[in-house]
Amino acid sequence: MGDFGHPVRDFLMRERRIKMSGLMLLAGGLAMGLLLAGGIAYASIPGPGGVITGCYQNSTPGNNPNANTGSLRVIDAATTPSCQTSENLLTWNNTGPQGPAGPAGPAGPGGPAGPAGPIGPAGPAGAVGPVGPAGPPGSSGITAYQVVTANTVMDATTRKSITATCPPGTRPLGGGHSVTSQGNARAQALHNQPFGPTGSGNYGWSVTADGVPDYPDNPPGWAWQLHTHAICASVSP
Repeated sequence: MGDFGHPVRDFLMRERRIKMSGLMLLAGGLAMGLLLAGGIAYASIPGPGGVITGCYQNSTPGNNPNANTGSLRVIDAATTPSCQTSENLLTWNNTGPQGPAGPAGPAGPGGPAGPAGPIGPAGPAGAVGPVGPAGPPGSSGITAYQVVTANTVMDATTRKSITATCPPGTRPLGGGHSVTSQGNARAQALHNQPFGPTGSGNYGWSVTADGVPDYPDNPPGWAWQLHTHAICASVSP
């Protein structure tokens, strides 16, 4: 019996070793496949733009609403574009979206005044302004202008005086005198000036002159005549 039993036992052991080797090869192939699949999934998750896609399934054991449980699995959106009918699609980013702008901060303190800049170039000439209003009428100036003359007689009187009186309402602006004589006789003016107002309110020009008896050219008993004139006018203020 001992000799008969060894071949059977050996056969059974060989069959067992063959089966174990096959299982080990199968397990190694499955592990390699999972590693390769994991490498591919890792390479595709997250997707473009950092988006992560997952499928979420909610379950309530025993119909107890206070004992909600669920499962979430991450998928590669490039190879698995949708979830199962019992699952909900969820997406999120590694980096969240930009938040809203915060409120403006308080104004900072004013800086020191800068140095004065250089003087700029002269600007263009401005347009001609409108004509201004007419001014008030001016004074009428000088009116009633005339020259008044007066003469003495031609005789040998040593001292002679003569006045030229301006018309009423006028005054002398100037005046003067002259002498007419025999030969080259001469006279000397003692005063030559305006006058007024007189008691009657008149203005004019007055001259007093003396003949020069010892002048070499004056003949004995020589005759002479004194003349005066006044430049009269009315002047408005």
